[in-house]
Amino acid sequence: MARFKPLLLLLPWLGVCPPAMAQPDVPVQTLVEWSQDHLLLAPLQKVDKVRPQDPDFESQLVTSRGKVRYEVRVDPDDFVQAERIQYRPQCFEADTPGCKGSIQFDPEASGNGWKLIEFLWGSDVLEDFRGAKLMLTDTVSGTQKWYQGQRYNYETWHFRDNLNAHFSVISKRSSQAERIQAYQTCLKEMCQFF
Repeated sequence: MARFKPLLLLLPWLGVCPPAMAQPDVPVQTLVEWSQDHLLLAPLQKVDKVRPQDPDFESQLVTSRGKVRYEVRVDPDDFVQAERIQYRPQCFEADTPGCKGSIQFDPEASGNGWKLIEFLWGSDVLEDFRGAKLMLTDTVSGTQKWYQGQRYNYETWHFRDNLNAHFSVISKRSSQAERIQAYQTCLKEMCQFF
């Protein structure tokens, strides 16, 4: 299998997706087991949290196009509360002048962002995001947007030419108003928000 992995890394960009299962509100152990059998993602690893806003679990996928970091937050009952993917293009990692990212997470902009969402969460979540209502946009630090879908809430963040792009799927059990407040507090304290 290891010698075929470079070919498998092309699947999301070719429109071929392995079975998606990732989604909030499932027991975290179910998600960890799913990640162990995933064709492309490395198995989720528990994170030694330094700050409260750090993820509880994470995994990385490195391709010739860039790095995708997959992060998971759990609630006190060990159910998945939020999942986030961060994308950084390879040219960012190599500090290439004029670097621009090829992934954008936007309900109306098809392309690699949609493929990555479908790759992890499946077409149902992609369609829910595409139909989600924009609730708030903040441009203090990049462009942060909050959306409300039928199944989940979503957050996107894009920084300077998509050099750093984030997409989060948030359980409806998490208050969107509280997350927005936490983000605004985090801006004042210069912390990373998830």
